Amino acid sequence: MAPPLYGIEHIVVLMLENRSFDNVLGGLYPDQSRCDGLTGKEAIPLDPYDPNSPLVSVWQGDPGSAVEVMPYPDPGELFTDMNQQIFAPSDPQTGPPTMRGFAYNYANQAASPDGKKPVARDIMQYYRHGPMSDVPVSGALARNFAVSDRWFASGPVQTLANRVFVHCATPSKYADGSGTWHAVINNTDITNRQFDPNGIVGSTTVFELLDQAAQLPSWRWPARPAWRVYHHDYPLSALIKYVDDHWDVLVDGNVYYISQFFDDVKGNLPTYCFLEPRYTDYFGVTPNSNHPGGSTLAETPPPIDIKDGELLLYNVVAALDSVPDVFKKTLLVVIYDEHGGLYDHVAPPSAVSPFGPNEVTGFAYDRYGVRVPAILINPYIQPQSVLRPRAPQVFDHTSLISTLRAQFGLGGPLTARDGSAPVLSDLIVEGAPLNPFRLADLPKPVRPSVATRELLPVARATPADPNHLTSVIRQAIEVPRNADRAAYIQLKETGASLSGS
Repeated sequence: MAPPLYGIEHIVVLMLENRSFDNVLGGLYPDQSRCDGLTGKEAIPLDPYDPNSPLVSVWQGDPGSAVEVMPYPDPGELFTDMNQQIFAPSDPQTGPPTMRGFAYNYANQAASPDGKKPVARDIMQYYRHGPMSDVPVSGALARNFAVSDRWFASGPVQTLANRVFVHCATPSKYADGSGTWHAVINNTDITNRQFDPNGIVGSTTVFELLDQAAQLPSWRWPARPAWRVYHHDYPLSALIKYVDDHWDVLVDGNVYYISQFFDDVKGNLPTYCFLEPRYTDYFGVTPNSNHPGGSTLAETPPPIDIKDGELLLYNVVAALDSVPDVFKKTLLVVIYDEHGGLYDHVAPPSAVSPFGPNEVTGFAYDRYGVRVPAILINPYIQPQSVLRPRAPQVFDHTSLISTLRAQFGLGGPLTARDGSAPVLSDLIVEGAPLNPFRLADLPKPVRPSVATRELLPVARATPADPNHLTSVIRQAIEVPRNADRAAYIQLKETGASLSGS
């Protein structure tokens, strides 16, 4: 069969963090004639368990610092939080999804480390679009290329499981003390199982399928890397063993600092590129993940500013645009791993489980998570395109895997989930005219604190708190690669335990 994306030789994915579709793109088409966004009249009860509760409405703040760093503190992201956001006041096991629990769940979260208490109304904020937008790059790209309003997180769970999903079509599983198997749900299901979670996920990845196909004679596989992961600080993809095994190997590694992506665009762009943002200010540079909450390892101020993620997105598009012959053959997909507790009005549908019958006890991922933003960019995609699969199907992160398999003849599937996931098709057709959009039309966010350092490697640092999850990961993974074995062994011997973040 012909590849579903005409002329595409490279797929680049930038996965940002913890925003819902409504929060970032719900205001893109206010009349809802083009996609399922917000009318501005949506409202949910402050307390869904009280029939007389006052309502909390969606709203748009004026452009400026208040909404750029909203919501703060970080909303609830645990499986129990998401169940309440989606189902309250119903029972997740028996009731239909109501999408009425977001304000209540956020109002009952803990205060931030600096004492700021959550304000229920803040979870309902959604960004303006147009000349004065706080998300000018996302909005301009979504309107001038394609957006999908039917892209859901792979599960109603935290970051790590959704990020494993995008590579493996499963969140992976673990056995408890009695030998009973459970699906990974919360972050701690991965990080608390051993001191060094690096490489802990042994599931088969799409990267393996790419490497296997690259060994076969085919016109689709010229002399270039089959795949690479590009990161700013710690690449969460390295939680997967196959990725970790290809990180910093002596010859022909596959995991590089983000600056390598900007070099590769000029002449050695892999078939598949996965870009990770900067998650914290651990290395002295502002986070650009768009994750709500504090910038530090302990999630203390300053709050993460969404403009930093906008600048990263601008730089990625500018790099591709600077090499038109490469850009024409590249599909850039911009998505978020999960909704992060922010309001969305569209209920997640049921999903095909990646697990076999009775393979795991408890939640088996037979329903999706909340909608996330999805923007698709290529010079031949026509302006104001809205991509939806044939109903009742929806996209999730495993649609990237199904698309890679179909586009490049990789075989598979990895699991029943990507085996059923719709591919990205009908976006680029033979004979389509070039999109009239030009980079000069894209507003560049002004972030002087990071603009000049965005693409530069930064010095490694020693964590101040070895008991913090991220600090331990830094030591366990990066110290050995810097040949400081003594410091690594000393930390091991402290018996530091992992804690949730």
